[in-house]
Amino acid sequence: MLLISRARPLMRGFALRSGALRSCAVKAPHKQHTLLLRPARRLSDAAATPRSSVAPFPVRCTIVGAATAVATPLFPVIGSYRLACYLVPNKGARFIIVGSAAGVFSFAIRDALPYLVDHAELMAPMALANGAVAAVSYGALEAINGGPAKLLDRASNMLPRFAPIWLKAAGPAAVVGAGIGLATALIAPYTYATLTELHFGVELPSTARFVDRLVPVTVPTGFVAGALLGPVLKPAIAGSPWLAAPAVLFFAGGALYLYRDAAPVEPFAVGKGPGAYYVDEETRIAASSVPRVDAVTLQIESQRGAEHIEDGGALASKGAALRKALSDRSVRAYADARHARLDVALARFPFLASMLDDRALLETFSPSVDPQKALRTDAVARAALLASRGVAPRDAARRARRDVEAAVPSARLGALPVAAALAAVVAPDSDVARAVDVNVEELAALLQNHGVHVPASAYDDHVVDERRRKAWRLVGAALLTAMVAVAREMMM
Repeated sequence: MLLISRARPLMRGFALRSGALRSCAVKAPHKQHTLLLRPARRLSDAAATPRSSVAPFPVRCTIVGAATAVATPLFPVIGSYRLACYLVPNKGARFIIVGSAAGVFSFAIRDALPYLVDHAELMAPMALANGAVAAVSYGALEAINGGPAKLLDRASNMLPRFAPIWLKAAGPAAVVGAGIGLATALIAPYTYATLTELHFGVELPSTARFVDRLVPVTVPTGFVAGALLGPVLKPAIAGSPWLAAPAVLFFAGGALYLYRDAAPVEPFAVGKGPGAYYVDEETRIAASSVPRVDAVTLQIESQRGAEHIEDGGALASKGAALRKALSDRSVRAYADARHARLDVALARFPFLASMLDDRALLETFSPSVDPQKALRTDAVARAALLASRGVAPRDAARRARRDVEAAVPSARLGALPVAAALAAVVAPDSDVARAVDVNVEELAALLQNHGVHVPASAYDDHVVDERRRKAWRLVGAALLTAMVAVAREMMM
């Protein structure tokens, strides 16, 4: 009995343990099932939201655009042999003129490419157009297909249909790049002329026909260039997002460095040597300044625009020195700094400059001022002022001329057209006003400031006087002709 009583608790514990094992055996599959479903759900969620595994959409488009801009100097190298084939279709003649394909590519890589990179500032508008079109094209393709992964899947499905062997070996990224290159080659060249005009501030003839003729060259070039760039950019676009930031910095920084101004132009100043310069606003105003003489005090002033400055003619002297320096043919000064940069760039390409006729394309700065005309205006105002004070008109004209020439020794005024100038003040729209060698509007303002009244009959008096002089000249010519005829008759 004692053994039986001691064995019951042991049997009860064994029964409990066996029941627990059965329950565990029954529930274990359920727990195991739930554990297997949770990882599957997480994997599907991760596959459904791949945004965290790639760079943001704007960054991906920026990488494509900046890389295309940086690679723009390579495009002429890639299309060099295609251009040779287009210009010389006959194979035998092409081999005689340019050699084999290996020779053409060797020349393009060894000689042309370093030259293009060294003078890439001329290609900056083209690089901007290529980069913008490539970025927009890639963004449109990705938006249509729903992300970079799906875009590559769609490209891989297209590979067996039409792609050549080398494109199949490169992979779907090359197919995407080739499509973007085709779009860039078809669209971007039509914007080159407009962007060049905006960048350099010049007017170019229409290049649409020229671009149309070069489509057989640009399209294959864009196709091959895009196919080469696609696999290079794939790790930064569809790979780890940590590669995106270095890629943006590398390509964007490379574009800014490559297309910077290789030789920045300087502002023009007196004493500069031969070269291309631009004229800033202060120098432009100083170069247009001329000396003026006050009709009352005979003090020398400087004219700055429409303003007279009482500085003793200092600014006018600086303007005379600037105009003398600008007259040097070895100095090319431009009102726009963009024109000076284009002049420097074209100086490295003499053949291109001769084709574009840079003399008609770029116009140098030349101040349109006439110091003698300005001083003649002051002298006429001085003569009118003296005549209003009772001096005889002829004496007033001679005295005013002497006074102005004494104040400004460089002045050479000649006979002053006082009567014609006063007639032009009365009738500013007449033929007399267009023919007289003074500034009529400024003369009218000076006379008004000094309180000199010009009679309304000045124009009629001048016209009558001119007709009388013309009649006397005709009479004199007739008398001279008659005298010559009489003399010849007497000699015969």
